[in-house]
Amino acid sequence: MGVIKISNLYKKNKELNVLENISITVQEGEFIAIVGPSGCGKSTLLKLIAGFEKPTTGDLEVFGHSVVGPNKQCMLVFQEHTLYPWRSVAENIALGPEIQRWAKSKRAKKVQDMLVAVGLEDFADYYPHQISGGMCQRASLARAFIMEPNILLLDEPFGALDALTRLELQEQLLRLWEGTKRSVVLITHDVEEAVFLADRILVMGSLPGRVIKEYHVDLARVRNRSGARFTELKEEILNSLIG
Repeated sequence: MGVIKISNLYKKNKELNVLENISITVQEGEFIAIVGPSGCGKSTLLKLIAGFEKPTTGDLEVFGHSVVGPNKQCMLVFQEHTLYPWRSVAENIALGPEIQRWAKSKRAKKVQDMLVAVGLEDFADYYPHQISGGMCQRASLARAFIMEPNILLLDEPFGALDALTRLELQEQLLRLWEGTKRSVVLITHDVEEAVFLADRILVMGSLPGRVIKEYHVDLARVRNRSGARFTELKEEILNSLIG
């Protein structure tokens, strides 16, 4: 049994059919990427898994329990960093541990560890407006990973960044994930990003959103973006989106 199990899920908003007959199982430690055209319901699917919305019909379980609302086993990271502007980088990363009343010594050590892990140890006392968008997103990832969620849900986390920063953060995310092997579901428009990061890629079609294709990425990490199989797989997925 997977950590996430979705069976025959439908989602309707008023008269609009958003998702249709979605059935997905995500295994423990698996990195899943979901690609598809804008407006096909990808982000809605992520919100359903996170418990922020409810399906119209169908079953949605996390660790064998029906999803009835947000739970601490899932952590959602958005395209915008959502850091609190009045808190420093370190204070933003420490927010979850503060809410859960971790001991100060444990909290301080874990925050420092995460700052080092995302390369922000020299920017701990900076505020979001004082650092770049890429740095803010690094802090967002650190804030998510420090809570050690069983499932990490990423909604276009690098979509607003420039191309170079995006590549750097993809590698950063991969290092963080390989250190924990949490289950990850990534929403992205970037097919290359999906092939670089994911174990499995699901392609969704236009509204109503549904899974039209599935690819298992048979490439060892770290992946060569210019390699023959990498390029071939990327082209296959792009063709499935266009066709």
